[in-house]
Amino acid sequence: MSTKTSRTDRAPLVFVPLRTDEAASLVTTGTLGGPVSAIAITPGLCETFGVEPDSEDAELAALQVAAVWSLIRGDRRLVMVARVDAHGDADPGEEPNGAVLLPGLPLSAVTAFFTGPHPADEADVARKLAHSDIDGAWQNTDVQALAADAPLLWHDVSELPASVKAKEH
Repeated sequence: MSTKTSRTDRAPLVFVPLRTDEAASLVTTGTLGGPVSAIAITPGLCETFGVEPDSEDAELAALQVAAVWSLIRGDRRLVMVARVDAHGDADPGEEPNGAVLLPGLPLSAVTAFFTGPHPADEADVARKLAHSDIDGAWQNTDVQALAADAPLLWHDVSELPASVKAKEH
């Protein structure tokens, strides 16, 4: 067995908040065209959350921000974890939260994904956040309750097609 690390293994992690229809398109076509909004471990995110760039705390902060953003954009917490060679420019207005624009997202870059355990509860919260920004949504008591009471569930990327299909029905 080779111990070499592939280029993809060294590529930085990004956390991509998606709507269910975007996840379905990713599964069907194998890619999402850009720009695709994502949360990366940037200097702004690390400063905002007081975390070190190469720490698990930084990854957790990025994941939680992406989960909140997915509620703003859609009807549930749905976050792809991907390794990309480079993320594009900062997403205007959300730089302190690590928001970046990817040129696209190939399914082959996705390593795992996270969902919330209670989609119906999340849909109720998402409706209240329709025109929020990340900072405003972060402060919402319903969002805080979801984060505290319903931790995100990790899924292997191989489960994505079944997860998307189940959500469509």
